[in-house]
Amino acid sequence: MANQKKMTVIGAGVWGTALGSLVERNYPDGVTLWSRRSETALVDVVQDVEFVLSAVSMKGVLPTIEKLKGHLSNKTILITATKGLDPDTMRTPSQLWQEAFPDNPVVVLSGPNLSKEIM
Repeated sequence: MANQKKMTVIGAGVWGTALGSLVERNYPDGVTLWSRRSETALVDVVQDVEFVLSAVSMKGVLPTIEKLKGHLSNKTILITATKGLDPDTMRTPSQLWQEAFPDNPVVVLSGPNLSKEIM
């Protein structure tokens, strides 16, 4: 499909992999799963995507944001699936994303869940 929506899932742990797998069921060629161990640079896998889903740990949120600054279109929708608070600022992940990318829509995926239960 030429106009298929594309998403990058940042964080290839159990949670990110589960979420990426669910999206891939509907968009088989539209999902890229990225890990800090990936050979491809993060900024390269977020080019021309409609959605970026962050499933990194709380301590990984700010470093991920720093890597992405200046590399996202303001049309990219940011989805955070990270739970917790930043220990230094007491801000939620969504607040950190919105502060760093004020022109981007930020969506929060939340609620009680376990990776194996949503599969």
